[in-house]
Amino acid sequence: MANESMEKPATKAWLYGYPLVTAAMTKGTMTAVPARDDARRKAPVNQFCYMHSTPDASFTEFVSPNADTLYSSAWLDLSEQPLVLVLPDFGDRSGRVRSWTPGPTSAPSSGSARTAAPPARS
Repeated sequence: MANESMEKPATKAWLYGYPLVTAAMTKGTMTAVPARDDARRKAPVNQFCYMHSTPDASFTEFVSPNADTLYSSAWLDLSEQPLVLVLPDFGDRSGRVRSWTPGPTSAPSSGSARTAAPPARS
């Protein structure tokens, strides 16, 4: 860099700003539909879209999806007011709601993580 005094602030700006820019681009792509479109995995802001089959090699919305998991996704706008998300009883199945934020903060997750019982010892 021609001006070494700018290298550190430029690096910080890139590390902070890049996730925000890519998230805005992803949101724009995933919400640019007038109504929910589960087949294309897109929905307007504050509406969920639902996968009806497990992801295959064409799934590129995020890196490394689980091949045995059905996904639902939504871009939620909390700028005007909070939203309440009511989860069904998952029974004996595993269910998890993950929150994600593109910024430097972490978001909580909720749900139930169920694992198989350990094998019986003989």
